[in-house]
Amino acid sequence: MKYLNDFELVEELKTLVQQERELVTLTLRRLREVEQRKIYLDRAYPSLFEFCRKELGLSETETQTRISAMRLLRDLPEVEQQIENGRMSLTVAAKVGACLRREKIESLAQKRAIVEEVSGTSVRAAEKKIAALFPQEVRPEREREVSQEYTEIRFTANREMMQKFQALKELWSHKNYEGRYDKLFAEMADRCLKACAKTKPTNFQAVG
Repeated sequence: MKYLNDFELVEELKTLVQQERELVTLTLRRLREVEQRKIYLDRAYPSLFEFCRKELGLSETETQTRISAMRLLRDLPEVEQQIENGRMSLTVAAKVGACLRREKIESLAQKRAIVEEVSGTSVRAAEKKIAALFPQEVRPEREREVSQEYTEIRFTANREMMQKFQALKELWSHKNYEGRYDKLFAEMADRCLKACAKTKPTNFQAVG
């Protein structure tokens, strides 16, 4: 590997970051083509989601993020430039796209207004702005099987519960550096079952 001085290293990193952003938007454009041409059906997948999971090898979170962001770019092509110049991250674009779908917003003017509201903000700031624009009622818990291997579980957590989740994510960040909730809940379940096994060994013999 060629040795780079400090200046060269920083300049190369800048170039790589820009290339990465351009690759993100190219990926979203190609994903849109797959959806438009229904290539996932030709490959015997029932949905674009399953195509991304099994054909592309993306995680569930990566898949949902890219599909939501792709649909935002489909409706508002100008967002592509915001991703490439760094004013909007892929995650923020995905959250806006999910919000537009959830709230059933059809007006292009309203969509652009929401994009403008979150443009240039962090993920957390964007979440707060979206929550302020569209306060949601507490919805009942729900579980839905999305494939033979995966089940979607949805519930609403209050502030106290979220503070506990955040504290646990920080404590276990060495195991879950991405801060994913599925990994957090899996760790919580494992520890709870092991603790129960110590008091009720006959009921939890399969737990290691």
